[in-house]
Amino acid sequence: KQWYQRRVRGEEGISDEAKRMVLELLVAMIAHLGEGDLTTTYDMVVPWLADPANPINQKRAYQILLALLVGKTDAHSAFVSSRLEELHSHLVESLVLAQPAAKKHRLKCL
Repeated sequence: KQWYQRRVRGEEGISDEAKRMVLELLVAMIAHLGEGDLTTTYDMVVPWLADPANPINQKRAYQILLALLVGKTDAHSAFVSSRLEELHSHLVESLVLAQPAAKKHRLKCL
């Protein structure tokens, strides 16, 4: 968990390409995470929803959020149920900040 957090946040000076690959891997693995890891991942990507300066991170954040929302496990259901109001407010607040690259995934989240 800490390994990918450091890489995704860029704390270890990794290249943008490596960061992109870690985020794509995270999107693929999100269906297999437990509720604690889902919470950690969610807390990590929420600030990117309101970051119009980095459209690639914003797009990945919406992809990850979508994967969280459509997950079929009990952990995903519990996570979404416990954070439904918070998810809604983040999606509403980020409306004007959504970059064109992220809008498709944002609409799917709604």
